[in-house]
Amino acid sequence: MKLHRNYAFALIAALTIVMSSCGGGPIEHGTEYVLECQPDADSAIIRESYQVIEKRLDNFGIKGDYELLLDQNTITIRVRQGVVQDTERLRKLLQASAQLTFRATYNLSEISSILDTIYKTHLRVSGIDSVEAISSGLYSYFSGCSGFFDSPLVACVRAEDTAAVMKILKHDSVDALLPLDLTFHWGPGEYLETGEQTMALLACKKGRNYEMGGENISEAKKLYNAQSGNPSPEITIIFNAAGATAWEKMTSANVGRSLAIEVDNFVYSYPTVVSPITGGLATITGRFTDMEAEQLVLILKSGKMPAPAKIVSETEF
Repeated sequence: MKLHRNYAFALIAALTIVMSSCGGGPIEHGTEYVLECQPDADSAIIRESYQVIEKRLDNFGIKGDYELLLDQNTITIRVRQGVVQDTERLRKLLQASAQLTFRATYNLSEISSILDTIYKTHLRVSGIDSVEAISSGLYSYFSGCSGFFDSPLVACVRAEDTAAVMKILKHDSVDALLPLDLTFHWGPGEYLETGEQTMALLACKKGRNYEMGGENISEAKKLYNAQSGNPSPEITIIFNAAGATAWEKMTSANVGRSLAIEVDNFVYSYPTVVSPITGGLATITGRFTDMEAEQLVLILKSGKMPAPAKIVSETEF
């Protein structure tokens, strides 16, 4: 069978795409990263993830010093030796889903009775007596800070205890007690006297009526706000017209309440909405280092990863 030339090229491209971004010549020595997307992911979605990775690498500042290969659900990146100083940052960049979400929240006052019921239910179904409850009950893991009734902050938890807390909250007998739109997410907590930073347990809402995605971002920037009193950099997000309309609608519906601003389900900040926000601007604050802020800006500008990818191999050549 004879194929038309353009059709043959299209068929080859559908199976394997090789893109060289090596203005400095072929890469003879460096590091090869192999990422795998979910095997059942649609080929068009995998192609979009490939394009997102390309944008991230270019924004990372190594344009011309990498090669990119797509073969079915596998994405291979070959990076020239010596061009990346922070390899851990690159690994995070390649694997981040970058799902930005603005989420409505519950106030602690609205769920305090639910938390008490969770505490008692967990003790009962686990056979924990009152003496053991001091070291094994839900409240035993709360430390460092306590939430305010008009805030989504439930409590602060040591990093090593977060898995135990989520195990309690996700227990079948406990999960049945929760409102369908209640979900618990983590964010940065307070510092203990030892200097250890805790994780903040936050009461958020889930569902179409309570969430707004970040697909309508037109720009993201790292800035310093001299008036805020925050020595850390802030990230300013600029929405396009559709995003600005949705943002105004969401802030209007949550005046006087906190909105959680999160990336990949991690809450970076949860500011209180004072009044409806027009003009299509949003700000993410937090205890960012310059490098962390730059990384988040880079990821947001490149867009979310449609098909999550994980590094399965990293080798020198």
